[in-house]
Amino acid sequence: MVSRVFVSGVAGFLGSHLARHYRDRGAAVAGIDNMLGGNLEHVPAGTRFRAVDCVAPDDYRDLLRGTQVVFHCAAAPYEGLSIFSPTLVYQHTLQSTVALATAAVEAGVTRFVLCSSMARYGNGPAPFTEDLEPAPVDPYGLAKVAAEQLVANLGDRHGMEWAIAAPLAQLAERPAAKARRLLGYAPRWSLEDGLRRTIAYIRSHGPKPFEYHLPIEISSELTPAVWAERLM
Repeated sequence: MVSRVFVSGVAGFLGSHLARHYRDRGAAVAGIDNMLGGNLEHVPAGTRFRAVDCVAPDDYRDLLRGTQVVFHCAAAPYEGLSIFSPTLVYQHTLQSTVALATAAVEAGVTRFVLCSSMARYGNGPAPFTEDLEPAPVDPYGLAKVAAEQLVANLGDRHGMEWAIAAPLAQLAERPAAKARRLLGYAPRWSLEDGLRRTIAYIRSHGPKPFEYHLPIEISSELTPAVWAERLM
């Protein structure tokens, strides 16, 4: 039985749901989020929460002690933006994974679950299956695939069990057998019901105020005007 978990990106959609799932089953939950895209309201009550970044392990190393499973949900999931701001996306997708996985190994964590992305498949033909070779076509997808390889390498070399999970596949009720075993989790609703609940939530809570805070590193004629001119 899992009694202690650590969740990165705990103020986001995936991380907050995982944290709540394990909290409700009696596990002690700790989590971090740099709040780049998270919402403090999403952090489940009872979580040992710290608003820090994965790339700074000294800020959360103590929270990893005694942890059985790390769920790494944090990332900069801006696939389109990654073409114009690759440094930012790499820092919060690949570098963050390197830092957290290294800290997890050093802390003696038993299992590490990386939430990857369907961006790993690029423009390949649908349907996507878990045995397809990754073929990323943008910096975000490349960062995710590199993060997968890094986790596998460190895990195998240092005896830390690991799993790669593509969240969209889980939400579509096709989780990997290994990920399902490690997470002890199965979808509660169909994809259609999940979308209906999402729409109901947005309607009841209203739109979230938007504040553009991400830098554009490459500005050219290819950069969408809505980004270059900070319109959205």
